[in-house]
This record gives sequence, C-alpha cells and structure tokens, in this order.
Amino acid sequence: HLHIKKDNNPSHGVAQNDTVAAKQIIMRILKFGLQYIDDQIIEMPIKSEILDIQNQGSKLVLWALCDETTEMVEVQIRAFPTDEELPVDFDHTYIKTMQIGMLVFHFFMSNK
Repeated sequence: HLHIKKDNNPSHGVAQNDTVAAKQIIMRILKFGLQYIDDQIIEMPIKSEILDIQNQGSKLVLWALCDETTEMVEVQIRAFPTDEELPVDFDHTYIKTMQIGMLVFHFFMSNK
C-alpha cells in the first residue's frame, strides 16, 4: 500500500475509505531521516505516500503522507548513481533524482 507521489494533488494515490468505520484515519506528513548510503531500510506506516526526498541542512530526509493508524513496515530505499548497472531482477519504484554535491543519485523504493 505504499505509494509514490506522482502529481501535485495530495489525495491521489492515498488509500481512502478502506479502513473500518470505527477506526479514525489520522493522516500526517512525517519526516524520515535517511543516510547517505546506497541501500537502507526505514520503518513507516504501511499506508504511506512518499512525497519527496531532499537535503535539509546537512541531513538527507524523506517526507511521506502517512496513516499513523496502520501497521509499521520495513521499506527498502535504494540510491543509484548515474551510469551504474541495475540488477536484472530490479523491482523498484522510482522516487526522485537529486544532486548531492557533484554526484547525481536516483532514488527507488523496493516493490518486494
């Protein structure tokens, strides 16, 4: 149920009306710290929509619109520099391309 934001309408890609009526959906934009490494795992609610990845000061940060009432899951985030070969069985969803210093990295979320 994790989604990547594809347009400027924050309601697109967010699961709605699929929780039990008695359970209130609490949506909140949360910030998740990332490391400057090529492969990492972060924990986030299963019903989340990744909005962006940017540098904030000297830190790398991922923002996501999250339903905090859903269970937490591990999410694999991978970063590849331009021209790097990707595995044949690569099953990831593109998040963002960004420059970090003189390097350009392409961020993906695992679909597995």
